Amino acid sequence: MNIFKYLIVVLVAQALLAANAIDENNATGVTYASVASEQKGEGGPATLESFTVTGKYFDKFVKTEDGWKISERIFTVIYRKPS
Repeated sequence: MNIFKYLIVVLVAQALLAANAIDENNATGVTYASVASEQKGEGGPATLESFTVTGKYFDKFVKTEDGWKISERIFTVIYRKPS
């Protein structure tokens, strides 16, 4: 059995477009993301065209001793390629 024929390829591209300070220890932000993946099948190498979703994360940040961390993240789908 060739396990590599079922390899899953995933590509994620993210960009934080807006961050807003609430106070010195809290902030919010919106991050847009696009994800593409495909399960490799019998027909050849995997491509990144079979599944695509684009959306945005609504993030809440909190400042800790180790720096800024995401304290809450909600993803909303903007576009999902039909299956």
